[in-house]
Amino acid sequence: PAMGWVSRMVDWVAPRVVTASTILGGGDIAQVSDWPAEVAAAFGINLATDTVTRREAMSLTPIQQGRMRTAGLAGTLPLVATAPAAGGRRVLVDAPLLAGPDPDATPQWVKTWTVDDLLFYGIAWWRITSYRGRYPATAQWVSQSRVTVDPQRRELRVDGTLTDPRVMIRFDGPHEGILRHGARALRTALLLEEAARRGLACLVGGYRTWPCATK
Repeated sequence: PAMGWVSRMVDWVAPRVVTASTILGGGDIAQVSDWPAEVAAAFGINLATDTVTRREAMSLTPIQQGRMRTAGLAGTLPLVATAPAAGGRRVLVDAPLLAGPDPDATPQWVKTWTVDDLLFYGIAWWRITSYRGRYPATAQWVSQSRVTVDPQRRELRVDGTLTDPRVMIRFDGPHEGILRHGARALRTALLLEEAARRGLACLVGGYRTWPCATK
């Protein structure tokens, strides 16, 4: 019976994993246009885009652990500014923006969520809140999800409100973020995890319920 159940689950899931991978590779959604709506929803397939949401990615244990280790560790590291000195040396200079960007939040919290945005979206933002002379003295971390940029109109908005780009500091990551850079692998992992969850449900609930039942 166990082998029979495994065979039925593989037969039901495997074609859909292949199809989902194809979609993510080429962006063709026609291949799943005939899926029942509940099937696409259950497997997290977004028929409008091939990107994976941060919430979906964080539901995967390896992503959770990687995020905590990377962003969490980076948040504990000090940020310092240096300037060239005699003899080819570099000396530390006073940089309040780096020492404590936001007086209303801990430096660790600001740095952790900045790195989080760089990991998932490839871009992070700070909004300058005060200056010391010509240089920013304090700033707030602004979630990437709150910022929209219109290159054609050369407009930047925060929470839908037009904002002067000169008060925004943009950090760019090494790529467009794992939500797009690793979308195919993340979606496949989500599909496999959902298949395993449904397999457990079949073991507990019996084989007569969808998707365990066969014609």
